[in-house]
Amino acid sequence: MAEAPQPSVSAAAQKKAADVSAGKRFQLFGGKCSDDVRKGMLLDNVAIYSVTDARTADRITKAALALPGGPHREVCDGCACVGGNVISFARALQKDKTCRVTGIEFDEVRCEFLKHNVATARVPAEILRGDFAQATADDETDDGDGWACKSAVRRADLLFLDPPWGGPEVARQPEGSVRLHLSGVDVGELCKRIGGAGFRAKHVLLKLPPNYDVAFLKETLAAHVVKVDPAFRKMILAVVTF
Repeated sequence: MAEAPQPSVSAAAQKKAADVSAGKRFQLFGGKCSDDVRKGMLLDNVAIYSVTDARTADRITKAALALPGGPHREVCDGCACVGGNVISFARALQKDKTCRVTGIEFDEVRCEFLKHNVATARVPAEILRGDFAQATADDETDDGDGWACKSAVRRADLLFLDPPWGGPEVARQPEGSVRLHLSGVDVGELCKRIGGAGFRAKHVLLKLPPNYDVAFLKETLAAHVVKVDPAFRKMILAVVTF
């Protein structure tokens, strides 16, 4: 079996790579890739706790691709971290050459790791560095891969968002009290933008903490359908349909 590619990231990024046990790597990247490939994946200390594990990512992929209005050939992950969901989506769609998966990540180091991990997993996905909130806005941008991000967000049939949940202090907050933002924009407002003119998305899937304020999300998106998938534990998978 061919060895996994060597790290194709900058020296500065390599210094931020975390030491991750084999067991944790198996949990995060699963049995669909070899041990050598799992060893080659790069994460930082934030990604260890925030990237979607392989089993959950595959369940999200299955639920997403089964949503009405398919086939869904353009999928965009707007908060891709180091690739848990991107790899799952890309693996599921790779046999159909008309499909495209795009991962957007704002953090520079994690974006390097994301590109490396997708290449290591040998799945087809376009990786862009940018701000998802800015990509949904009407104003011009020259930040990172800004224009490519805008195009990816607007042409996607499905959009997936796993916004940063915050630290342990957020996890301790009461049920129904947490709200999340990207670059200061509430995730509900971002979905409202996506439901407007110029976007193709039929659905936005939101991976949210279990104490998230779903009532506020539904109020914000009163003109659209918001459903919570009951099949997931320790998280909320909310599906916004336009």
